[in-house]
Amino acid sequence: MQFGEAAEVVVWLHSICAYAVRHGNWDLLEEAAHTMCTWDRWSAQDKITPWLRTLKDQAALVIAAVLRDHPGVGGRTLAARRRR
Repeated sequence: MQFGEAAEVVVWLHSICAYAVRHGNWDLLEEAAHTMCTWDRWSAQDKITPWLRTLKDQAALVIAAVLRDHPGVGGRTLAARRRR
């Protein structure tokens, strides 16, 4: 798989996360976010970072827990940007 294709997978997983947030499906959000972190690609951060800033309440708690489970990926940088 090429780097660009992997970034497309991350963007697709991000869309699943966004869907899960809109529908309050926290289990789906958690699973998709864990997978998104596993496929972490810097090129997808421009799409994901603004979305992280919009999260509130339960969605923010779920994503925060996922990011804590994946400290070695770009999620740490994303989480730092979220706090700004």
